Amino acid sequence: MKLTNKKINKTSKTNLCLKCYRNIFLKNILILKLNYCELI
Repeated sequence: MKLTNKKINKTSKTNLCLKCYRNIFLKNILILKLNYCELI
């Protein structure tokens, strides 16, 4: 039981990290697009 709990905790943490990274990535792309539009 303890082993599975640890495994689940680890995966949920990685999932959280991935979500955060994706959000940051998307925000960066949005900012880049905005800057690009201003340049044109």
